Amino acid sequence: NVYAQGNINFSTNSKPTSRELYENIAAIDGEAPVIAGTLGLYFDLSFYSGTYNKVYFMDEGQTYPWGAHLPLKETYFGKINDFDAFLEDKTSVIIADKAPKDKETLEFPREGWQVVTFANLKFDDHGESYQVVLYQRENM
Repeated sequence: NVYAQGNINFSTNSKPTSRELYENIAAIDGEAPVIAGTLGLYFDLSFYSGTYNKVYFMDEGQTYPWGAHLPLKETYFGKINDFDAFLEDKTSVIIADKAPKDKETLEFPREGWQVVTFANLKFDDHGESYQVVLYQRENM
């Protein structure tokens, strides 16, 4: 039980740092929707999704490689089926994913969006580096 043992990844025997990551997301912008870069990150961050900083994942390009991902393939909760339609009424969006090794920031998957700010987060307990990037429509 999560309450007794804490939230733990039994595959890697590590505790997820999703709460700390989500708190950093909220500190960058307290209202922008969050797009998790991977299904695993969506699973971790979705527990903290609320009225503000709702967490989503993009169906576009997903292969759903693990059995645990199949419920996401069949559901609508948190899934963005049409990214362009999702963006229509948005002025800012946050992307959260593993930090890129070969460039300064994560790339936004569409033209017309610019980086406002970003944060790199290194978690020593399992060696992962993440990046949270706030994007805004250009000419805003």
